[in-house]
Amino acid sequence: MDASHWAEQEFGDAELGDRRLSKRLVTCAELTAKTMGKPVTATPERNTPAVKGFWRFLDRTDDASIRPHV
Repeated sequence: MDASHWAEQEFGDAELGDRRLSKRLVTCAELTAKTMGKPVTATPERNTPAVKGFWRFLDRTDDASIRPHV
């Protein structure tokens, strides 16, 4: 299973009160899977907006974002 499908399966049902946040969670999980064992800044596509979104998302969220994964 590729990173995109895994992230959607694990976090796609997360209800964070805003569809954009839920979508960002999936994007962040995909980014994390793609860079496993490396800094998140080492994205294969050198996707700077995704990395910035990743850090903004982490600054704003709480443990509710990982409940579907657990």
